[in-house]
Amino acid sequence: MKRIQSSSRARGSNRGGIGGGYEHLDPDFDLKRLQRMRAEYDSLEPHWQETYLKGLSREDARRVVNRSL
Repeated sequence: MKRIQSSSRARGSNRGGIGGGYEHLDPDFDLKRLQRMRAEYDSLEPHWQETYLKGLSREDARRVVNRSL
């Protein structure tokens, strides 16, 4: 049988999900990300907002709720 050669690009690299790479190039990535999370949080009904915050890290949840940051 002929052995299938794996791609050299696929070895040892981040393939999917979080961390696509563009965030490292955008100097405003954190600010835009926070604005997007706040907009998502604000669009939810009050009983879903708590569930949304549980899906975030402690720091992100604090930043979403505390508007002075």
